Amino acid sequence: LEKSNNAYLKSLSTNIGVLSPTFDKETGLYEIEVDHEVSSIILTGIPESTKATVTGDGYKNLNSGDNYINILVTAEAGNIKTYTVNVKRALSTNVDLKDLYVRGYTISPTFDKDELEYTLEVENDITYVDVDGELADSLSSVIGFGRHDLRVGLNNIDVTVTAEAGNIKTYTIGITRKDKLSSKLISLAVKEGTLSPEFGKEVYDYTISIPNEYRKITPIIETEDPNARVEIIGNS
Repeated sequence: LEKSNNAYLKSLSTNIGVLSPTFDKETGLYEIEVDHEVSSIILTGIPESTKATVTGDGYKNLNSGDNYINILVTAEAGNIKTYTVNVKRALSTNVDLKDLYVRGYTISPTFDKDELEYTLEVENDITYVDVDGELADSLSSVIGFGRHDLRVGLNNIDVTVTAEAGNIKTYTIGITRKDKLSSKLISLAVKEGTLSPEFGKEVYDYTISIPNEYRKITPIIETEDPNARVEIIGNS
């Protein structure tokens, strides 16, 4: 008996999504569009001839974007027909962080993926901080993690997450580095005479030489902290 050369499918079905165009045994290329949340699909091909075999269908894991799946029908006579299904899985739009923190400190408020603005105050001697966190979706990318130098005052640090699909979300940490508090002077002089020894901010004892005709002196003082208050105790 002559062997059958029928390599057609009688039907091609999917457990999710819609086959486009509608199945026709003469059409070899199809598309199915699914959401990003769909990570797998089951394609089922049934041959027109009971003597033909089908390979390539069944359970398939899906990557983001195009997933070309070839389903081969082998006729009893050995000839093969290929049906190709491109399952187009949408790209991820997830731009959330799972966590955000400054190493060694506590930001306010407590991190929440939907809260975009945070604050932190550090002492003046803190010249940098390390910002870190965790992405909610491994397919997204982030800019802003790492070490950031701090100037005195407000420092806005942006952490920007870009989803696989290209949409972005920015979290901002406003870090305030306190002004320097100091009780030291950066200069000291008297208008009417000279100091001995020469002024140094780590030197605290001086003598003043002034001409005999002066009965009072006029100190010229500059503080390291511009907000510091100077009080002079002694003869007026």
